Amino acid sequence: MGRPYSLIQKADELKAAKDNYDNWKKKTKAEKKVAYQDKIKETGNLRTARIGIKAYLIPFGIEQSKKIWIVGETVDSDTPGPGEESAATIVTKLKTVINPEGETGYVDLDAPTETGSIIIATIPLSRMAKITLTEVDNGSVSDAAQVSRITELPYSYRKRNSVSSRFGQKSGLAQQDYETARVDIKSSLALSADQKVYFVAQKTIELAMV
Repeated sequence: MGRPYSLIQKADELKAAKDNYDNWKKKTKAEKKVAYQDKIKETGNLRTARIGIKAYLIPFGIEQSKKIWIVGETVDSDTPGPGEESAATIVTKLKTVINPEGETGYVDLDAPTETGSIIIATIPLSRMAKITLTEVDNGSVSDAAQVSRITELPYSYRKRNSVSSRFGQKSGLAQQDYETARVDIKSSLALSADQKVYFVAQKTIELAMV
């Protein structure tokens, strides 16, 4: 009887949640958008500064002597745009590793000027290798922020910030494979206990495309 009895005790709570869900479905798209914006303000879960500026990178699988570069994107400065918030710690950490000032990196903000350089701007971003650095914010979250805007039921919540960038071979080498770059980048990031890094490998880029 223990389990069925506990379910009966939850009946009123679940009915109220179902009523709230039904009322949510009746809202207009505009009303739902307002509710969503109110919720992310409560949680502080604004979109963090992410990739956004043009960058040049050397794709994997190509000898650097061929001087072939493709146009990708990398993380912008820590100036948040509309609907975004600052994430200075992880933005700086990622930029320092993939695009170190005054040193060779895995992306370059300046177009290559060496004689014979070929720049390809037609490769889809989705085919390029990608890195995403995330950080869990262990700061306090209000009680209101931990209640569903749809059912009004409580739930656990941990805020996460993230920044991303495309990347290629580290310039200045004869050639570098993806796995070597991935291991080197991860090691250089020196992640804290609250940080994690995720990689997406480069998809096949046909020579005909370059």
